[in-house]
Amino acid sequence: MAKRVRLSLTGRQRGEDGRDTITQIHTEADFFEKDNGIFLFYSETTESAGGNAKCRLKLKSGLLELTKSGETNTRMVFETGKEYLTDYATPYGTLRLGILTHSMNITPGDCGIEIQVTYTLSWDARPFSECDMKITINFY
Repeated sequence: MAKRVRLSLTGRQRGEDGRDTITQIHTEADFFEKDNGIFLFYSETTESAGGNAKCRLKLKSGLLELTKSGETNTRMVFETGKEYLTDYATPYGTLRLGILTHSMNITPGDCGIEIQVTYTLSWDARPFSECDMKITINFY
């Protein structure tokens, strides 16, 4: 059975010009535990007015997967020391990106879970952005 949780996701991308872009999402999510993994389902407002993306976070065996479908479609996989390729589909076209995860720290607690990930995004085998992401799951 699903539990309602409070989900906060903060991402930082540092581009080649040294500037940071910060994104934040604060929403409620459905939280499931199944087969030694956790799953969160939530909606996110997209760039177009009134647009929504359906999102799924999956954490299992040291692997974090973030899937979005809607105006933009993507599947991002994070596993320390490994690079995964993903197609990032936007209304303007599809980009093939590499995601090289440097570290992932998962801290469970009585009131929730905190996940911190650092990674590099690349395009055409050329790094273009250093990133970190903090995911906080708060139980009610």
